[in-house]
Amino acid sequence: MIASYLEDHLIVLGVKPVAQWSVKGNVVQQYLQKDLAGVPLIPHDLPPEVVMSYNPDLLFVDSAEMVAGDRYSQYAKITPTIAVGTEKNNDWRQELLTVGDVLNKKEEAKKVLADYEAKAKDAREQLKKAIGTHSAAALWVTGKAVFVVDEHLSSGDLLYKDQGLTIPEVVKEASKQNDANWKPFRQKSWRS
Repeated sequence: MIASYLEDHLIVLGVKPVAQWSVKGNVVQQYLQKDLAGVPLIPHDLPPEVVMSYNPDLLFVDSAEMVAGDRYSQYAKITPTIAVGTEKNNDWRQELLTVGDVLNKKEEAKKVLADYEAKAKDAREQLKKAIGTHSAAALWVTGKAVFVVDEHLSSGDLLYKDQGLTIPEVVKEASKQNDANWKPFRQKSWRS
Protein backbone atom coordinates (compact mmCIF):
# COMPACT_ATOMS: atom_id res chain seq x y z
CA MET A 1 0.00 0.00 0.00
CA ILE A 2 1.11 3.54 -0.77
CA ALA A 3 -0.45 6.54 0.94
CA SER A 4 1.73 9.45 -0.11
CA TYR A 5 1.75 12.18 2.55
CA LEU A 6 -0.94 10.21 4.40
CA GLU A 7 1.49 7.87 6.15
CA ASP A 8 0.44 9.27 9.53
CA HIS A 9 -2.98 7.71 9.07
CA LEU A 10 -1.52 4.33 8.20
CA ILE A 11 0.85 4.35 11.15
CA VAL A 12 -1.81 5.13 13.76
CA LEU A 13 -3.95 2.35 12.26
CA GLY A 14 -1.09 -0.15 12.46
CA VAL A 15 -0.37 -0.37 8.72
CA LYS A 16 3.08 0.02 7.18
CA PRO A 17 3.26 1.37 3.60
CA VAL A 18 5.54 -0.11 0.94
CA ALA A 19 6.94 3.36 0.12
CA GLN A 20 6.90 6.78 1.79
CA TRP A 21 6.49 10.33 0.52
CA SER A 22 9.61 12.31 -0.27
CA VAL A 23 10.74 15.45 -2.03
CA LYS A 24 14.03 15.74 -3.92
CA GLY A 25 14.76 12.10 -3.17
CA ASN A 26 15.68 12.60 0.47
CA VAL A 27 13.38 15.09 2.20
CA VAL A 28 10.91 13.10 4.30
CA GLN A 29 8.58 13.66 7.20
CA GLN A 30 11.24 13.32 9.90
CA TYR A 31 8.82 12.80 12.77
CA LEU A 32 7.60 9.56 11.15
CA GLN A 33 10.99 7.98 10.58
CA LYS A 34 10.96 5.85 13.72
CA ASP A 35 7.83 4.14 12.39
CA LEU A 36 8.92 4.19 8.75
CA ALA A 37 12.48 2.92 9.24
CA GLY A 38 13.50 0.93 6.21
CA VAL A 39 10.52 2.04 4.10
CA PRO A 40 11.84 3.19 0.71
CA LEU A 41 11.08 6.65 -0.67
CA ILE A 42 8.74 7.56 -3.51
CA PRO A 43 8.63 11.01 -5.15
CA HIS A 44 5.80 13.22 -3.91
CA ASP A 45 4.32 13.52 -7.41
CA LEU A 46 3.93 9.71 -7.65
CA PRO A 47 5.21 8.96 -11.16
CA PRO A 48 3.09 6.00 -12.34
CA GLU A 49 6.15 3.95 -13.35
CA VAL A 50 7.59 4.35 -9.84
CA VAL A 51 4.26 3.49 -8.22
CA MET A 52 4.15 0.35 -10.38
CA SER A 53 7.65 -0.66 -9.29
CA TYR A 54 6.41 -1.07 -5.70
CA ASN A 55 3.50 -3.31 -6.74
CA PRO A 56 1.12 -1.80 -4.14
CA ASP A 57 -2.19 -3.47 -3.39
CA LEU A 58 -3.81 -0.04 -2.88
CA LEU A 59 -2.95 3.60 -3.55
CA PHE A 60 -4.30 6.45 -1.44
CA VAL A 61 -3.85 9.98 -2.76
CA ASP A 62 -4.55 13.07 -0.74
CA SER A 63 -6.97 14.76 -3.11
CA ALA A 64 -8.83 14.47 -6.38
CA GLU A 65 -6.45 17.13 -7.74
CA MET A 66 -3.59 14.59 -7.55
CA VAL A 67 -5.40 12.29 -9.99
CA ALA A 68 -6.67 14.95 -12.39
CA GLY A 69 -6.50 14.42 -16.13
CA ASP A 70 -5.42 10.93 -17.04
CA ARG A 71 -3.51 10.31 -13.78
CA TYR A 72 -6.38 8.37 -12.21
CA SER A 73 -6.66 5.99 -15.16
CA GLN A 74 -2.87 5.47 -15.10
CA TYR A 75 -2.92 4.60 -11.41
CA ALA A 76 -6.08 2.50 -11.71
CA LYS A 77 -4.29 0.27 -14.22
CA ILE A 78 -1.67 -0.40 -11.54
CA THR A 79 -3.80 -0.81 -8.41
CA PRO A 80 -7.11 0.30 -6.86
CA THR A 81 -6.76 4.05 -6.29
CA ILE A 82 -8.66 6.14 -3.77
CA ALA A 83 -8.66 9.93 -3.56
CA VAL A 84 -9.17 10.53 0.14
CA GLY A 85 -10.46 14.06 -0.26
CA THR A 86 -11.86 16.36 -2.88
CA GLU A 87 -9.93 19.51 -1.99
CA LYS A 88 -6.24 20.32 -2.19
CA ASN A 89 -6.21 20.73 1.59
CA ASN A 90 -8.61 18.43 3.39
CA ASP A 91 -9.62 18.07 7.01
CA TRP A 92 -7.14 15.55 8.44
CA ARG A 93 -9.78 14.10 10.76
CA GLN A 94 -12.05 13.21 7.85
CA GLU A 95 -9.08 11.84 5.93
CA LEU A 96 -8.25 9.53 8.84
CA LEU A 97 -11.84 8.31 9.05
CA THR A 98 -11.91 7.68 5.30
CA VAL A 99 -8.66 5.71 5.38
CA GLY A 100 -9.92 3.77 8.41
CA ASP A 101 -13.18 2.99 6.65
CA VAL A 102 -11.43 1.73 3.50
CA LEU A 103 -9.07 -0.44 5.57
CA ASN A 104 -11.91 -1.83 7.72
CA LYS A 105 -10.43 -0.01 10.71
CA LYS A 106 -13.17 2.53 11.26
CA GLU A 107 -13.43 1.93 15.01
CA GLU A 108 -9.65 2.21 15.41
CA ALA A 109 -9.73 5.53 13.55
CA LYS A 110 -12.51 6.81 15.82
CA LYS A 111 -10.50 5.82 18.89
CA VAL A 112 -7.39 7.58 17.57
CA LEU A 113 -9.47 10.75 17.11
CA ALA A 114 -11.03 10.49 20.56
CA ASP A 115 -7.59 10.04 22.15
CA TYR A 116 -6.26 13.00 20.19
CA GLU A 117 -9.18 15.23 21.23
CA ALA A 118 -8.59 14.38 24.90
CA LYS A 119 -4.87 15.24 24.61
CA ALA A 120 -5.65 18.43 22.67
CA LYS A 121 -8.13 19.55 25.32
CA ASP A 122 -5.61 18.98 28.09
CA ALA A 123 -2.88 20.83 26.19
CA ARG A 124 -5.27 23.70 25.37
CA GLU A 125 -6.06 24.14 29.08
CA GLN A 126 -2.36 24.06 30.03
CA LEU A 127 -1.49 26.61 27.33
CA LYS A 128 -4.28 28.92 28.43
CA LYS A 129 -2.93 28.86 31.99
CA ALA A 130 0.65 29.39 30.84
CA ILE A 131 0.28 32.11 28.20
CA GLY A 132 -3.27 33.43 28.39
CA THR A 133 -4.16 35.27 25.19
CA HIS A 134 -0.66 35.73 23.77
CA SER A 135 -0.38 34.90 20.11
CA ALA A 136 2.05 32.57 18.34
CA ALA A 137 2.99 31.76 14.77
CA ALA A 138 4.63 28.79 13.11
CA LEU A 139 7.42 29.87 10.77
CA TRP A 140 9.29 27.86 8.17
CA VAL A 141 12.70 29.37 7.52
CA THR A 142 14.67 28.37 4.43
CA GLY A 143 17.96 29.66 3.08
CA LYS A 144 16.25 32.40 1.08
CA ALA A 145 12.75 32.89 2.46
CA VAL A 146 10.51 32.78 5.48
CA PHE A 147 7.00 31.35 5.36
CA VAL A 148 4.15 31.58 7.85
CA VAL A 149 1.55 28.84 8.28
CA ASP A 150 -2.04 29.41 7.15
CA GLU A 151 -4.37 29.80 10.11
CA HIS A 152 -6.78 27.12 8.82
CA LEU A 153 -4.36 24.53 7.47
CA SER A 154 -1.65 22.23 8.72
CA SER A 155 0.06 23.51 11.87
CA GLY A 156 -2.18 26.58 11.86
CA ASP A 157 -5.26 24.43 12.36
CA LEU A 158 -3.57 22.77 15.32
CA LEU A 159 -2.34 26.03 16.88
CA TYR A 160 -5.46 28.12 16.48
CA LYS A 161 -8.35 25.67 16.35
CA ASP A 162 -7.17 22.75 18.46
CA GLN A 163 -5.00 24.70 20.92
CA GLY A 164 -7.01 27.93 20.97
CA LEU A 165 -4.03 30.25 20.56
CA THR A 166 -4.69 33.83 19.51
CA ILE A 167 -4.04 34.33 15.80
CA PRO A 168 -1.45 37.06 15.13
CA GLU A 169 -2.28 39.70 12.53
CA VAL A 170 0.60 38.56 10.31
CA VAL A 171 -0.98 35.09 10.10
CA LYS A 172 -4.46 36.49 9.43
CA GLU A 173 -3.09 38.64 6.62
CA ALA A 174 -1.02 35.84 5.08
CA SER A 175 -4.00 33.46 5.26
CA LYS A 176 -5.93 35.71 2.88
CA GLN A 177 -3.45 34.97 0.08
CA ASN A 178 -3.75 31.57 -1.61
CA ASP A 179 -4.63 28.04 -0.54
CA ALA A 180 -1.09 26.88 0.24
CA ASN A 181 -0.31 25.60 3.74
CA TRP A 182 2.67 27.94 3.99
CA LYS A 183 2.55 31.56 2.80
CA PRO A 184 5.52 33.75 1.91
CA PHE A 185 6.28 35.98 4.85
CA ARG A 186 5.97 39.65 3.98
CA GLN A 187 8.27 42.08 5.78
CA LYS A 188 5.55 44.75 5.79
CA SER A 189 3.04 42.51 7.56
CA TRP A 190 5.60 41.61 10.25
CA ARG A 191 5.79 45.22 11.38
CA SER A 192 2.03 45.66 11.67
